[in-house]
Amino acid sequence: MTEHTPSPQKETTPSQRAPAHAVALKDIAVEKQDSSPTEHVFHVQIPAHVMTQRLDERIKQHAQTIKLKGFRPGKIPLHVIKQRYAKTLYQELTEQTCQHVTQHITQNYALVPLTSPHITHKRPLAPETPLDMEIRLQTAHIPTISYDAIAIERYNPTAPTPQDVHHAMTALKAQHPQYEDAPTHHHAQQGDRVSIDATITPATTQKQDKAPATTQKGTWHVDLIDITDSTSTHHAQTPPAQTPPVQTPSSPMPLWRQQIIRTLMGKRVGDSFDLTTHVPPSDSSSPTQNIHIRGHVVSLRRPRPCHDDDLVRILQAQSRDDLDGKLHALLTQKGIETRNALLSHALRNALQRHVSVELPERYVHDATKECSSPEQKNRLTQQLRLSALYRHLAQQHRLYASKEDVEKHMRAILNHRQEPLSDEETYELTYRLSLSITEHHVENFILKHVRIRDISLPFHKLMAIPNTTPPSEQDAHTDTSPRPDTGNTPSLITSP
Repeated sequence: MTEHTPSPQKETTPSQRAPAHAVALKDIAVEKQDSSPTEHVFHVQIPAHVMTQRLDERIKQHAQTIKLKGFRPGKIPLHVIKQRYAKTLYQELTEQTCQHVTQHITQNYALVPLTSPHITHKRPLAPETPLDMEIRLQTAHIPTISYDAIAIERYNPTAPTPQDVHHAMTALKAQHPQYEDAPTHHHAQQGDRVSIDATITPATTQKQDKAPATTQKGTWHVDLIDITDSTSTHHAQTPPAQTPPVQTPSSPMPLWRQQIIRTLMGKRVGDSFDLTTHVPPSDSSSPTQNIHIRGHVVSLRRPRPCHDDDLVRILQAQSRDDLDGKLHALLTQKGIETRNALLSHALRNALQRHVSVELPERYVHDATKECSSPEQKNRLTQQLRLSALYRHLAQQHRLYASKEDVEKHMRAILNHRQEPLSDEETYELTYRLSLSITEHHVENFILKHVRIRDISLPFHKLMAIPNTTPPSEQDAHTDTSPRPDTGNTPSLITSP
């Protein structure tokens, strides 16, 4: 039986309103066909005269802006525009109508699609024929959530003690080795930091095309670390650099880095060097590139211990006494972040145990077909279920991130950046911020309804909890467990 879906009861936002010359809802006939809990099928029909009327309105609108040789602006006969542009304009009208109808269906039936709708047109697309189509939507089936059945524990840290501050200071000193100028007769050795002025050019061969060579000139800082182990942690080289290089996670050191370090070993200030090496391609389709590096050593610095005065400068403290206060504040913030990370992890585990989320088989298959093992497939499936649950709750309770929230967080991030973001980076960051804020809103909503038992723990005990094991299952006398990653906050704590 064909039903005419009613207009939404709530006022729609500007982004939800129908586009100009869209088909009115009263002219759309929607019939919900036999559906499964995870797949919803709708038969939609729009009379031909309605589509023709909307097409004529669109043609009249474009007649005021289209420029055509031989006609004055705004004076082009409608039959000329219709002859030339009717097919394109009708296609645009059809696409917008499909989007408009799908949006109306999802709102009216409270659906949260997991993928883009699958639309099948039953008749050829032409203004003189009705728009007859079938819309299939894949959704998750989520039963009513019984929040009373969900109980989690929240571990609140006590205030950091002087011993916690001391351990944090020791950890920071280890993370920030300092350097001092080496004597003029000093030869570069392992552990030193060498500053070089160098020119890097591609080393071409006769077999290669004579493309214009891109030359790089600048100042590099190279740390002469131990290369006897190819998996040693190495420092990134970013020309030209005025700040200490950034340490990257442990990984196999590239051969070209090893060759540069070997070349600089034993050099003194003023010594020149010349080497040819090769760097791996940026992607699998590009060939390995040979490069020629020529330059000289401009300074040599050898490591020394990091002192309290160095930490005062690094943390921008006012004095040595102020340093303890800075560290105490940082540790307090770190404790809050760790508590929140553990709470979020506990909540997600509880939701996976107590809420049964059913996903379409085809959706799971498409999302997990690249998984290399059953364990990886199971983990990804659990993530898909949790993601679908969060989207469902965000839609049901209007918990999506607001434009103001995203802009506020964006401003905070840009205030700490020295370089502006590109348009692509801005779009990507805005998207990730929107997801993160929405996720935060959803979790805060759930936490207001579930049962929470607060437990107080000493600061260092909380920091030693891994985010996968409840504290009750750990040895109370063992503080060597890995700590949860709570974001971009520097790691300040080592286990006492």
